[in-house]
Amino acid sequence: MTLPVPSWAAELHAPGWANIHDIIPEPPRLSGVDAFLGDTGAHTLVLGKDAAPARVFRQLVEESHPDPYRHDPALPTNQMLQQVLGAVGIDAPLNGSRAASCGVYYANAYWLLRDDDHFSGPLKNADAAFEQSKRVLEYMLSNLTRLERVIAMGADAYTALMQFFDLREDWRSNLHEQRHVRVGSLKLCASSHLGYFGVRMRLRGATQDERKQAIIDDWKAAFDA
Repeated sequence: MTLPVPSWAAELHAPGWANIHDIIPEPPRLSGVDAFLGDTGAHTLVLGKDAAPARVFRQLVEESHPDPYRHDPALPTNQMLQQVLGAVGIDAPLNGSRAASCGVYYANAYWLLRDDDHFSGPLKNADAAFEQSKRVLEYMLSNLTRLERVIAMGADAYTALMQFFDLREDWRSNLHEQRHVRVGSLKLCASSHLGYFGVRMRLRGATQDERKQAIIDDWKAAFDA
């Protein structure tokens, strides 16, 4: 199950960005990763930066994929996310078999799809894109009524989250201090991005296993009372 896609979402646009409705007129879910983490009774919202570029979904449609707007189980970031969730006691199979009951919902700060063919790197026209996308983030936060925490993966996602709440907080400092920000009953938490470079930057000079453990410790701290 996923949150219903509101009709007004089709009207969201920004130069250099695409709307999933332009590619799939009736998207089956609000976010592609809902097929992996889409529990509407979630206690935790995992916030990423942005989805795959629009060309990925266009290609899947051209190839007549039966479900083109969904996560990629083979993506290392998704695999790392599954491992980290498992370390904090959340069973979330990559095949999506527990998507509706895992206790986690996934969203991207930028709901619109970057249309520059890049999978990472600086976002073009980011302010306009977030101004449009934050309506979806607001919709999610309003409808996920059991949320206890939001874990923002990476500096860009964290900065967008702070902007949404009109806060001024430093991602790097809060990450290393495992300092969480409270907004009412909601706890806002900083995490490294779980892609290759995000993991690599967690602890300079450390081994890969040490970096992964540091990220797991960050998430465990986020789940502490």
